[in-house]
Amino acid sequence: MAVTPVLVVSTSVTNLYEDHPHVGWIRQGMAAFMAALFCLSAQAGVVEAEGYAPLELGSIDLVRETAILEAVKQGELQSGAQVESYIALSPNGTPLESARVRAAGEMSKVRLVKEWSDGKLLHVVVQGSTDPCKAGLSGQSRAYKKRIITSRFEIPNVASVSDLPDIWRGLSTDIRNRLEKSGKFISFATERHVYQNQINTVQAAESNRKQIVELASEHDAQFVVIGTLSNAGMKKGEYFWQEDERQFEVEVGVYDGLSGAKIGLYREARSAKGEVAGASDKPFGSAAFFETAYGKVVAHALDKVSHLIEADVECLPFTAKIIRIDGKKIFLNAGTTSGVAAGDKLVVYLREKDFPTQGISGRKVAGVPENPLAAIQVIQVQPLFAVAELTEDSGQVKLREGDLIRFESRR
Repeated sequence: MAVTPVLVVSTSVTNLYEDHPHVGWIRQGMAAFMAALFCLSAQAGVVEAEGYAPLELGSIDLVRETAILEAVKQGELQSGAQVESYIALSPNGTPLESARVRAAGEMSKVRLVKEWSDGKLLHVVVQGSTDPCKAGLSGQSRAYKKRIITSRFEIPNVASVSDLPDIWRGLSTDIRNRLEKSGKFISFATERHVYQNQINTVQAAESNRKQIVELASEHDAQFVVIGTLSNAGMKKGEYFWQEDERQFEVEVGVYDGLSGAKIGLYREARSAKGEVAGASDKPFGSAAFFETAYGKVVAHALDKVSHLIEADVECLPFTAKIIRIDGKKIFLNAGTTSGVAAGDKLVVYLREKDFPTQGISGRKVAGVPENPLAAIQVIQVQPLFAVAELTEDSGQVKLREGDLIRFESRR
C-alpha cells in the first residue's frame, strides 16, 4: 500500500498573533518554502491506482470515464497532497471544520491496465507517470474561484467618447476578461448600470446598496465591480508639430454582493500623446486598439485596477449558497469550475439579520452579521453545482435555501 506524503499548508483554530503585520508574510513564506522543499525531495515515477464508479451512473462509457478520473486522482495523491483546514466554533461551542485535500502531483501518460465489475461498481486500474512539481487534476485550483460581476461603466461626458463607440460595454468587459485571466475568478459583465454619483462618497446611499445586492443576487456573484470613466477628453495639437493628447481617468469600486458594503475604490489617471483618436478599424477593446498610444495607456490603467481588485478580494473567504435541499442532500451553487471537489468540507453560516450592520454614524455599511451553523462535506460535483451532506459532528440542524457556504483558510 502506497503511503501518501502530506504537506499541511495551513491548519488553525486561533492565533494570538493573528493581527501582527508580519505574521501573514511569514506564514506564506513558510508554506512556499515547505512546498518547494517537498517538490525537490519528491521524485517523478510510474504509479498504479484503482478507481471505481457506480454502474447506475449511466452509459458504460460514462461510468468508465468517471472511474478512470477517480483512479487518476488517487494516483496523483500518491505523489503527495496539500491539506488546508480551519476550524470555526458554532455559538454552542461545536467545532466546525473547513478542510480540503489537493493532489500535489500531475499524472500523465495514463493508460487503462485492468477493468472489472462486481455487479454494482465498475473498477479500473490505471498506470501513469507522476510529476510532483506540477498540479494534478485534484490540485488545479489551489484556491476556490470567486464569482464577480462587472456592471456597465458610467460615462458622464458622453460627447468625449463619441469616437469610441461601445466603450461603455467595452470597459466592463475588458476588466472582466482581465479578472478571469488571473485564474482566481468566475467573472461576468452585465449591461446594467449602478450609478456612482452617490457611491463615490465614504458610504453608498441605500438605493445604490440595494442595486448592488440585487445585481449580485441575480448572478449569484460574491462581488460587484462598478466603474465610471471620469475623463476621456482629447486636446488637439495647436500646431502641426504638436501631438494630440488624450486623458483616461477611471474610478472603479468593488463591493460585497451580500451587503453592498464597499471593499475598495481605485482611481487611475493617465494621458497619452500621438495616436489617440478612435478609428472604425480599431474598435475599443480590439487588439488593434491596444496597439495605439491611447490603447496602451488604457491597458496599463485597467491592468492596475484589476490587480488592485484581485489583491483586495484575495484575502476574503470563498462564499457560495445553498440553492436546494432534498432530504439529506444539500445543493450548492458552485462546482468544479469554482474549484470545489468531492471530499471538501465547508461551513454553513446563518445570517442573523436580513439587513446589514451600520457603523456608529448609522450610514456606513459594515457587513451582515452571521454565525457558523454546521459543517458539510461535498459528495458529488458538477461544473456549476455540487451536492453535499452534513458531517456527523454537525448534529441535527435546520438548514435553509440561501444559507451561506464558506471555506475559510488561515495562511
